[in-house]
Amino acid sequence: MLKLKNSLSIYLMKKDNDKKDLTKLNNDIIKNLSSAFGGATVVDGQGYWVDDNTLYKDDNIIVTCNYSDLSNEMKNTFLNSIKLEFEKGKQLAVSVELNGEFYILENTKDIEKLNKLLKKVLTTVK
Repeated sequence: MLKLKNSLSIYLMKKDNDKKDLTKLNNDIIKNLSSAFGGATVVDGQGYWVDDNTLYKDDNIIVTCNYSDLSNEMKNTFLNSIKLEFEKGKQLAVSVELNGEFYILENTKDIEKLNKLLKKVLTTVK
């Protein structure tokens, strides 16, 4: 029996802000994460928020990777997935979870902050 005590999740939007389908990008990200972590769990999700008294909805998929020890390859693949979501997915923000704690990255500069957090919070294989 394996015990995987840690998890990382990324929320991938199904469409960009111009309503362009992101299935190919998402499939590439899922493949990369599955390869680095040895597998991933993907579930459909929906996000809602209110701005100026208007309710907005986004369809997304949540990709979760579980592991015992975080290797540099795993970490770099996860961080690159966030970068791809910003750059190729044209997202204004990217949501992630680290061991059940939720973070909203507002730009690519936040990726470096997350990298520092991963070094502090999660176990890294040397």
